[in-house]
Amino acid sequence: MDPPAAEAVAALPPQRRRRGARSVEWTLIIAISFSILSLLKLEPLARNSVQVQDHKSDIDLPPQLMYHLSKETVIKVLIIATRPSSADRVRAIWSLLECFTEGIDHVLISAPDEAWSRSIINSVVELFKNSMRGNYTFELDAVFYVNDRYDGGLWCDGIEHYFALNQSSSTTTINNKKQIFLVNDSAFALRKYSSLTEKIANETDKEMMGDDGGVKFVSLNGDLRKDDKGAFHQTSSGGGFHDQFWLESVYRGFTPSGVSVFFNHTCRMNFPCNKRKGRNRKRCIVEEFEISLADAFIDSEIGAMFPTFFPRHLLEQNSSNHKRKWNDTSSGGIDDREHWARGEKYFKYLVQEHAFPLRKVHNNKELRGECTKGLIDEMAFEGLSFS
Repeated sequence: MDPPAAEAVAALPPQRRRRGARSVEWTLIIAISFSILSLLKLEPLARNSVQVQDHKSDIDLPPQLMYHLSKETVIKVLIIATRPSSADRVRAIWSLLECFTEGIDHVLISAPDEAWSRSIINSVVELFKNSMRGNYTFELDAVFYVNDRYDGGLWCDGIEHYFALNQSSSTTTINNKKQIFLVNDSAFALRKYSSLTEKIANETDKEMMGDDGGVKFVSLNGDLRKDDKGAFHQTSSGGGFHDQFWLESVYRGFTPSGVSVFFNHTCRMNFPCNKRKGRNRKRCIVEEFEISLADAFIDSEIGAMFPTFFPRHLLEQNSSNHKRKWNDTSSGGIDDREHWARGEKYFKYLVQEHAFPLRKVHNNKELRGECTKGLIDEMAFEGLSFS
């Protein structure tokens, strides 16, 4: 400041100088506040209350700003349930680690607590970390539990381990802001895939902003047909209307509130299928742990990325979009009763036309490809002692 200006300011009465300084301060504060809100595209309308640690007073913030401030804590966890009984299943785990982990923060492999299982999974984890060093960004851990409830039990064990849940109450509300994704070792990844992860992330954004009416549970495959008769379940011998939708369990994702619904439905259930054998046990698991889970949510809270069966009913609708997307040009057509997991015409159609991301292990003896690039030694798992 040059001398004349300094003299002019000094000549001002002290009270006037203080008012001028306060005016400048408030102008700067308001300008900065509006700049922040503009960058975040927020509207300072709705209010929310947050308690400050070690203080009794609350701070009112717009819910959008509340979410942006806490967004980094909403992490994504992939839990892989496995009973690593063959080299193919171990390769399946590897393929999932390579291709189904984009955007994932933490991977937890949940396996039976037996010596052979521990040895195999620890070998896989060590080999993956050494081979893929610098090429993955997620945390990778393994946990081991008594496996008395099949994949459902191992997923529940993983969730209980991760959240350190208190099992004393009849219901559990999981307050941690985490998205959970569940897959098992029957699925071999064919390509990098993150669409389901992104879908759950987008729905979580809405949920954290206060929208409680969005999707909370998304499966890779599902049968979500419904009319005034109810939900329609297709089977290999035909189909019929039922009270519930069917969302398959091969690969699923849940928003933070959806995780609580899953846990209270599946993880607190006494396993009802122990006395069933063979195909009857598999049917029991599908009915009790897949179909009934969809019924624990309201219709608008569930979704599927791909139809379980070829959706010929969509072609019958007057929609050029459906006809363009699901145009069946394969020789002889696709049987409406053909399940994707059989690995036949419908599966090949999904892979070729819709970039379907996985296949069932039992449908392919040659489990190598894009998602085992980091597995330098193709015979690395052949010498393991499988039970």
